[in-house]
Amino acid sequence: MTKRFLLFSLGIMALGVTANAQVTTNAALLKEVSADIKIIEDANYEKAIILAKQKGWDLVL
Repeated sequence: MTKRFLLFSLGIMALGVTANAQVTTNAALLKEVSADIKIIEDANYEKAIILAKQKGWDLVL
């Protein structure tokens, strides 16, 4: 009985730690990655605009 209770208690604590780990957000890292992605996307957009002008492609679908 005590062994089952101990295993049950350990299981509940493990679930609690896992649940807490899933809600912890590193906001600073998310902002940094977001800024990096924006720089890359802006560069790709500019490259696409230049290529479209060179090829005579329409910019609107």
